[in-house]
Amino acid sequence: MKLSNNFHDYEFACRSGEPVPLELLPNLRRLVVDVLEPLRVRWGAPLIVSSGYRSPVYNEAIRLVSDERARREGRPHGGVAKFSQHLTASGADVHPVERAAIPRLCSLVETMLLEGALPSLGGFGRYPGWIHVDVRPGVPGRPARWLGAGVGSEP
Repeated sequence: MKLSNNFHDYEFACRSGEPVPLELLPNLRRLVVDVLEPLRVRWGAPLIVSSGYRSPVYNEAIRLVSDERARREGRPHGGVAKFSQHLTASGADVHPVERAAIPRLCSLVETMLLEGALPSLGGFGRYPGWIHVDVRPGVPGRPARWLGAGVGSEP
């Protein structure tokens, strides 16, 4: 199903193969319409969804793997949230085709926030290979922010 001019529901399916549950589609539509589509339009090129919806089983599996990897590296945890926004289809990890352009994509998000163009953005995480955006409740224009290493990050 087409969610916007540039995004389809299948792009957000769980990596384990499960589609976004029907009852979570309103969350996904809000994420796409209010955050990802405006960002994609301003970016002017495709944004690749590397992680959209996560089933509870899949999220727990990657959380455990991430935590174990972090322990081996001397970090307290791996960064996959037990109650991730991905579980409700309210968050997504995206990257430009050329990952070297991630700093420029981050700058664009910051510019759009300053302009008030992303009032629904509730969370913004920067990772070496992608950015995370979500529509968690919060103060408009003041998303939760963090820097992460991430499950898929290069060591």
